[in-house]
Amino acid sequence: MILFCDFDGTLFRRDVDGDFERNLEAIRKFRLLGNKFVLSTGRGLASIKEVFPDCMKYADYLICDNGSVCFAGDKKMFELTIPRVLVDEVLGCARVLPNHELFQYTYFCDGDEFGELRDGLTKIRLWTDNADLAIETSNRLRERFGRDKMAIFPGHNMRPSEKMVKELGIRENHRGAIDLMAPEAGKENAIRRILEENPGERPVAVGDGANDQDMLRTYHGYIMSTAFEMLRVNFRKERQVDSVAALIERLLVLEDVREKIQVDLFDDPLEFYTDGATNSTVFSARKKYLIKITDKKTVQVQREFLTHNKSTAFHKMLCSDDNLHYECVEFVDGVRYKIGDLPPEETIAQLARIVAGYELYEHNGYGFLGDEKRTWREFLLDEIQYASKRLPGVSQKKVMMALAEIGDYAPEKRLLHGDFGAHNFLLENGTRIRVIDPMPVVGDFLYDFYFAVFSNPKIFDEVSEDTVYRYFTGRDRWYKEALATIALYVRTSRAAVYDMDHFGIYKEKYLGA
Repeated sequence: MILFCDFDGTLFRRDVDGDFERNLEAIRKFRLLGNKFVLSTGRGLASIKEVFPDCMKYADYLICDNGSVCFAGDKKMFELTIPRVLVDEVLGCARVLPNHELFQYTYFCDGDEFGELRDGLTKIRLWTDNADLAIETSNRLRERFGRDKMAIFPGHNMRPSEKMVKELGIRENHRGAIDLMAPEAGKENAIRRILEENPGERPVAVGDGANDQDMLRTYHGYIMSTAFEMLRVNFRKERQVDSVAALIERLLVLEDVREKIQVDLFDDPLEFYTDGATNSTVFSARKKYLIKITDKKTVQVQREFLTHNKSTAFHKMLCSDDNLHYECVEFVDGVRYKIGDLPPEETIAQLARIVAGYELYEHNGYGFLGDEKRTWREFLLDEIQYASKRLPGVSQKKVMMALAEIGDYAPEKRLLHGDFGAHNFLLENGTRIRVIDPMPVVGDFLYDFYFAVFSNPKIFDEVSEDTVYRYFTGRDRWYKEALATIALYVRTSRAAVYDMDHFGIYKEKYLGA
């Protein structure tokens, strides 16, 4: 794979702290895995090295001057110059256009910047502090010369280099620009030349400006979500990215999925979802595959749960990778479960069947996988203490009495879902509950059951306690009541943060239970 990346506003964003460093780290990882990275910029060589002196440590190729010049390491791969007769013609035209006096000029040659005309120019840049004027003038020049005679690109939010300001007199407040180049120039044409040198490689491009549009349209392009609206409207939502690092992360995951399960999703429309974890990216493709990119620990524990518990109530794990911190699972074609979709009794019956199917799990401790406690009681106490921070003023007497009743009881260890509640339920075909997003816990499956029963008042308020406790008749009633009290207390603390509309109902249920 080869990633062709714009610089200003894409790889390098002055107003986003840490973005450049994160992008460079992602590029290092991308190249270590055998991929190539190409920096494709409208800047000249001197300008890019002024801002990014180590650029060639990260780039296999460097495209400068909007495709007029290309370097492979220290070697110049090609250079396109503007014939002097054409230079004189276009400058003569520009200097009689309306408001021409508002422009300043920079001339690019041999990788450097000059304030005066010379032969062998690779680019001419017209500077102005009026972005609308830059667009209007570039349109007039296009009408006059046509693409077959000259490549003309308007720019936005450009900055003159330090040399341009100090030595060439370009005003520092200039942000609008017009680049004039030979007709064979253009980032997309430079990319075509590079791909001829790298047959079989998959090209991907990312940028944010008007001078990137042809490149993006031709080579599987992604546009920055910070680009102007007028540029973004032609790109589907999944083709808009928040950073180069995020794009590289996604590309590496899609490539790994392709290699592991022989499914190519690169050009498929993707549907993105909001996930409870703020640092996770979740999307589906073809209504068959669901991919979650998250932290390494989450990938490890969720893979353990899904491979250990093979119930069809949960996703089927297809592939994953700890280093790329992603998992790809079978897509569940269902809708978010809403209370009332099923009668409460049917909901509880299905939940009981699911938890009863949890497999025995040999493990040293109890609790959240990767953060276990020595005993079942220690885990429950930790849950109570964490919940109490969200419930100031709510008596702990009842829940601590329940914990005392449980005492040193050591239930059979099973690997539980751990976040087993209505917020993680999907309804398949309008009848069957499927469960997503495990946070695996080693412990008693009854804890998951009561955790789910108390996940919404519409469930526990509409069925009697006897209806709930009739399940799992082989277990002592005193233990079931004690464990349910703890689950209700923990759920009440969740409502204090995530469901304040029903917090009063939870509190009343707990205090009156």
